[in-house]
Amino acid sequence: MKIYVMTDLEGISGIYSKEQMSGTRMQEGREYMTADVNAVAEALKEAGVEKVIVRDCHGSANTLLYEKLSLAVDEVVMGSCGDVRFPNVEGCDAIILLGYHAKAGTHQAILEHTYNSSAIQNYWINGMAVGEATVDAALAGDRGLPVMMVSGDDKLKQEV
Repeated sequence: MKIYVMTDLEGISGIYSKEQMSGTRMQEGREYMTADVNAVAEALKEAGVEKVIVRDCHGSANTLLYEKLSLAVDEVVMGSCGDVRFPNVEGCDAIILLGYHAKAGTHQAILEHTYNSSAIQNYWINGMAVGEATVDAALAGDRGLPVMMVSGDDKLKQEV
């Protein structure tokens, strides 16, 4: 089995502040994301998954601390997610959306937004306002990839 793990930062365990995503506490945010990725990759390997592919989809895709990644991560897909959303998914059996967040405007959500909060207020599919997790799940489904797991805050849970 081959699993594709797409990551974002705002829904990672321990993230609650914009300072953890850029600026003074960015290193802390990077540590948290790397720890969550390692935990997922190691659990997948323990469950018998043969290959774990990870894609950093936060901002310019430089959040993961590559030197601290577990050996359970077999491949890291480089490059901004704005260019091509799902490269290297051929042959994957499922996708995990790790560290996602609620859509823009979600009341009491942690760091809610949809893609670029300064440029995008809402994103719609078939008349329904959706967030990044829903869009990525739909894109994965279009490629025949079932979503195995989504992680984020409690408001994201209501969305997906």
